[in-house]
Amino acid sequence: MSKNPKIIFYPVDNGNMILLKLKDKTTILIDMHIRKKSHDDNAEEFYDVLSHLKDNLEKDIKGRYFVDAFILTHLDKDHIGGLEDSFYLGSLDDYKEKDKDKIIIKEAWSSERFWKRETEKITLSTDAKAYNKEMRRRVKLHKNCGEKIQNQGDKAIIIGNKDEEHNKIIYKIGDSISKVNSKNLDNFKINILGPLEQQDGEDKETFDAKNRGSVILQLEITVGSYTNKVLLTGDAEVDVCEYMSDKYDSDKLEYDILCSPHHCSMASLGRKKDAKKKGNYIISENAKKALSNAKCGATIISSSKEILDDENNPPHYEAMKEYKKILRSKDGDFICTAEHPKKKSVEPIVIEFTSAGTQLKSGSSKSKIGSATKESCKNIYPHGRK
Repeated sequence: MSKNPKIIFYPVDNGNMILLKLKDKTTILIDMHIRKKSHDDNAEEFYDVLSHLKDNLEKDIKGRYFVDAFILTHLDKDHIGGLEDSFYLGSLDDYKEKDKDKIIIKEAWSSERFWKRETEKITLSTDAKAYNKEMRRRVKLHKNCGEKIQNQGDKAIIIGNKDEEHNKIIYKIGDSISKVNSKNLDNFKINILGPLEQQDGEDKETFDAKNRGSVILQLEITVGSYTNKVLLTGDAEVDVCEYMSDKYDSDKLEYDILCSPHHCSMASLGRKKDAKKKGNYIISENAKKALSNAKCGATIISSSKEILDDENNPPHYEAMKEYKKILRSKDGDFICTAEHPKKKSVEPIVIEFTSAGTQLKSGSSKSKIGSATKESCKNIYPHGRK
């Protein structure tokens, strides 16, 4: 079995669920959308993402599954669904036999905007309310204990710039972090790019919207002399992509793997000509620029339903075409989670990180390294990639 670090994108329709497993077996789950299989013969059956997730997790000395960190990009149901049923919430001192199938979250990360109570503007699902309650419990423990390192299952990280009351557990926008669950990690870095602060001229209603507050991360996983980069954008829409283009240099936005924002939505690439009509988007060149920093052999993943040329979107067929244009000169791949490897027989997308770039693994119709083996890349860069 390969010991290379890997990333897994789960088929959860229009939702996000991404697992990163590093060489030292550290596991980081970004968002979740775990749906129950129905016993109704006429109902849709879902891929069993929970079983696959557990197959890729470690157990603690008491035989309990755990993730070292869970990072929530924002509180939409399709990013936090299944939390209460599948994950343990509360102090591990109260963990009982009845909880044995639930996964422990050793360290929980979320934006300062998304661990607080429901507002008139932001309504929350049952799972989102449960997550917020858990974050409040963890943050209160930190506040009460001061400098003391929290116990496993009690740790919290707040992403943001304003909540100075909890400054010892805050990672600020622009920070580069190599610590997860109090462990310093070699050859790994999380660059925190968003949510960005309110911009000049940006109205409060736009800024307060859930998608506007999505956590945005660039992950760096170094294997040998090569640094693989992953850009995760949550449900960021066009305004955020434009802000990122203005704020960050291309190295902070470049990627070997991009999870296309908001499930391959055109709303991340442009604006409607007429807000009252479907379709008819005008591309924002600045937003597209932010999402165009693909390295040679890059992969863009649409974590979404099957992409059809119809009005049932996102995902948008036109957005897929735009992403394929980005990849055209990079000899890259575009993959939809609902179509991999076959539309009627989906499996998680598993990509390994190697010293030569990314390698698409199990379930693919072609297993390949997206780098130095490609003639087109050799023509651009002598060693395959930048």
